[in-house]
Amino acid sequence: MQISGTGITTFTAKIKPDYTPKTTFALQWEQMSNGKWYCIDRGATADIYDTDIRLYGIESVINNFINQIEANRVSGSNIITISDLNTQEHIFGADITYSGSLNCIASVQRRTQGTWKGFGVALRLSLLSPSFIAGTGLLPIFQFLDIGYDGDSNYTINKFDSYARVFSYQDHAADDGSFTGVFTFSDYEMAGLRRYIATNRGNTIPMPTFAGVAYPFGRRTPSSYANITYFEDMGMLNMNVGVSRWAAKITIVEA
Repeated sequence: MQISGTGITTFTAKIKPDYTPKTTFALQWEQMSNGKWYCIDRGATADIYDTDIRLYGIESVINNFINQIEANRVSGSNIITISDLNTQEHIFGADITYSGSLNCIASVQRRTQGTWKGFGVALRLSLLSPSFIAGTGLLPIFQFLDIGYDGDSNYTINKFDSYARVFSYQDHAADDGSFTGVFTFSDYEMAGLRRYIATNRGNTIPMPTFAGVAYPFGRRTPSSYANITYFEDMGMLNMNVGVSRWAAKITIVEA
């Protein structure tokens, strides 16, 4: 990618392929006394589109990058512009428009030595005024699921023991089901999923079908609708084989 901005002499930087989008939708989920979930939405303008990346190169290259960011700081701008990102550098997520240039805030950490002559620096980029592809999005097929998912019912009965081993019971009778798993998506599916969550916000959605999972909520039969209460973009996979694949961790609860 290319980096430019006030006080910066435009230069090209190499990104380590282990970047992670840090997308946080301004949705806060709270569970009510009946076991159902309620969403507090601060609005799409409060959504956060950040990314953690690492740059690498010989010491002089990394020092130049740090000096350029410092020059931008001294100028009073503190906004950098990145451009010319290739398809393996969709650092803010699959649904962001990468054509043209992107304005960001760069928060730089300490530089580190990786090899005798190899140095790197980690930084967080915060995207300003993002634009998107994929419209209102779509709910993709949840087909490729990692082993080790968590899908069961949450019990709301408490069983208390006394010193004399006499038990008493408090049953709130508000059991609910939840499912958490890590899925793999194509570039198209990931862009659609991110936009779907961002535009549907806290609304209920049709209960998805998870390939190979007969009982996503354990003993509880899923209702027709659900809520996505957690979404984590885990970044791009298979960067070296020319096919974009993304991983995401998702929690879905019964509505």
